[in-house]
Amino acid sequence: MVPCEILVVEDEKVVSKAVQETLNRLGYGVKGTATSGEEAVRKAAELKPDLILMDIVLPGVLDGIQAAEQIVKYHDIPIVYMTALADSRTVQRAKQGAPYGYVHKPVRDQELHSAIEVAISRQAMERRVRESQQWLAATLRCISEAVVATDPQGRVKFMSAMAEALTDTKQDDALGESVARVMHLFDPTSSQPVENFAQRYLREEAGFSYHRFLFKREDKESTVGCAVSPIKDDRKKTLGFVLVFREAGQLRIAVKGDKNSGAPG
Repeated sequence: MVPCEILVVEDEKVVSKAVQETLNRLGYGVKGTATSGEEAVRKAAELKPDLILMDIVLPGVLDGIQAAEQIVKYHDIPIVYMTALADSRTVQRAKQGAPYGYVHKPVRDQELHSAIEVAISRQAMERRVRESQQWLAATLRCISEAVVATDPQGRVKFMSAMAEALTDTKQDDALGESVARVMHLFDPTSSQPVENFAQRYLREEAGFSYHRFLFKREDKESTVGCAVSPIKDDRKKTLGFVLVFREAGQLRIAVKGDKNSGAPG
C-alpha cells in the first residue's frame, strides 16, 4: 500500500526536520517541504500531496491560514494545522480555512497519527458524498420532467433543466427562493397565489400528494400537475420536498379517486 504523502509547511528548520522524522517513523511519506505561505500554495499545486501539515504562523505575505484558504479554494487537499497558538481568535480564523484538524507543537507521535488518519478518512467520506451528489444531480438534470427539490421551508435547493426551461429561471437565480414564487403557482379556482406548500405539509405531516395548479408565465397561463413527496431521514425527520411538474397535456399520473386534487389552501 502506497503511504500517504504529506507536504510539511514549517519555517523553523529544526521543527520541520523533527516533523519529517516523525512522519517517516509513523509510516508516512514526505512529499516536500515549504517555509512560507506563498511556497505552500505553489507546491500544493505542483506536488499535489495527499495532505498538508500547515504551521499557522509563517513569514511572508500569507500566513498559514491565508495559504490554506487559497489551497482549499483550488485543490481537494486536506489540511491539518500545526500550532503553538490555541487562543480563540486564532481558532476562529483557522476555521475559515476549512482545516481537517489541529496538532499542537511540539508535535507528539500519537496526536499527529490520529490527526492524519481522521483527516484522510474524513476527506474520503466527503469525496464519496460529493460524487454521489454529482451523479444524482446529473441524473435529475437529464430527466424529461420538471423536478424541483426544496428545503423543509419550501426554498429551492435544486432545479432540473426542464424546470429551468418551464420557469425561464436558472437554478443559480432560484436557489433560496420560495418554490411557489419561482413557479408562479395559483389556485385554479380562485386564481389566488398558493400558500407555501411546505407549511401545509409540515402541519398535516402528509406523505405523497398530487395537486393541480394554474401556472402563469408572462402573458401565458396553463394548468400543471404537481406530484409532491417529502424527503425524510432515517428518523422520519423531513429534510425537504421533491416536486415533479408536468403541464396538463403531459399528465400520466393516476390518482386514486383524485381526492387530493386541487391547490393546497
